[in-house]
Amino acid sequence: MPAIGFKGSNARRRAWVIGASLDVWEIIESYRSFGESVERVVEETDLSERQVRLALSYYERFPEEIDERIVEEEETAKLYATRFPRFVFSE
Repeated sequence: MPAIGFKGSNARRRAWVIGASLDVWEIIESYRSFGESVERVVEETDLSERQVRLALSYYERFPEEIDERIVEEEETAKLYATRFPRFVFSE
């Protein structure tokens, strides 16, 4: 059984860990925000250690893909914050 799947159309496809509630880019962003601690990500999310390590392995192989997605998602959040200032967006 494969551990990484893809969601979305070819142009917008996103890697995700099968069985996880988050895409790989979201797991990597969480990992970074929790001080690059696998244990902390496991404690603070619904992810298992195996799922976090799978995401890290994917990121190690395809860092440009994941980094580009993170930047794109940050830009989208900033755009929405500008267009809809009544809503609160965390950075």
